[in-house]
Amino acid sequence: MQACDLKRKSLCRGLLLLCAGLVPIAGAAPGSDEAEQRTVRRTFEKLGVSASDAERVLAGHFVEASLQPSNPRELSVMLGFLVDVEPEDFGQDLDQALAIRDDPDTLTFGVIDPEDPETALDALKLSEHAARRWLASRAGEDVNLSKREISELEALRDKLKGQSSIAEPVSRAVRRLLVRRFRSYSTLGLAGIEPYERSGGAVLDASGELRSASLAAKALGLFPPDFYDLLLEYPKDRPEGFEERFFWIHYRAHGEVTLMLTHRLSVPQRPAFGSVQRQYYVSRSYNVEQSLSNLLAVDEGTIVSYTNRTSTDQVTGFGGDARRSIGRKLLGSQLEGLYRRVRQEAAKSP
Repeated sequence: MQACDLKRKSLCRGLLLLCAGLVPIAGAAPGSDEAEQRTVRRTFEKLGVSASDAERVLAGHFVEASLQPSNPRELSVMLGFLVDVEPEDFGQDLDQALAIRDDPDTLTFGVIDPEDPETALDALKLSEHAARRWLASRAGEDVNLSKREISELEALRDKLKGQSSIAEPVSRAVRRLLVRRFRSYSTLGLAGIEPYERSGGAVLDASGELRSASLAAKALGLFPPDFYDLLLEYPKDRPEGFEERFFWIHYRAHGEVTLMLTHRLSVPQRPAFGSVQRQYYVSRSYNVEQSLSNLLAVDEGTIVSYTNRTSTDQVTGFGGDARRSIGRKLLGSQLEGLYRRVRQEAAKSP
């Protein structure tokens, strides 16, 4: 790709599109191309990405870098890559669940209608094995439940004691749990997220994990201040052009089958476009996750600077630094594989 000069740009671009779905940008030239490349370099500079790696992104490569964690439980990673679609089109693809559909670990998912969340979640059916696992839930790091939710499951366990088939009543209870968490978050934002009960009376403040991730993103300054105000104060002060969608997802995370509630939102931020995925409830395996995508228009499509911050208890305690290093590498590899598929699918979209 680096051998392509300006005269060969169109030919190289066509061949590469046919062969690999990658789109190189030619070297700096007077006018808008040079200005675009300066903007791209400044964007990645804020993320700690070297000028040479920024050039690699402009040439169609994936670049990965680590970010400073915002708290001791966080795995944080950045990806930079090029997509052959316009920023708003790619943002809409993400809002329409492109990344969820393309993820091989997604078992099933559905869109939640804020006016009728119960109907969307009617499709969620637990197996007998999964139902018994939910019913056996106790306070601790193995499952993410509030004190109230654990009490409700304990009461249901007593009620169903001795029954051979429990999948349907437990499925109903889990659906009610998810609907209540959805309503609380969609009404109150971060303040509406119930903490997870841990052993010994300790709690994990899932809301605080997302708040620290949002403050760390704000410190990088890729977007105007009102964008970060939205992350922190949602659902207040939604800006012009704001769009959102809610999903429930049955997912396989690190070998664990988990349920999650996801909020996707996007905001035009000229000349860029901001897209956010926030997993504000995850039933097990990790705590919460927030990813931000800064979508910057260039001649050949969109430069994406994607940051992901995932909270997990598995990187705390003795040996936490080593586990964080391994976990970050695994997370980065998984995300790169996912977004390679997403890039190919986005380029094929009408």
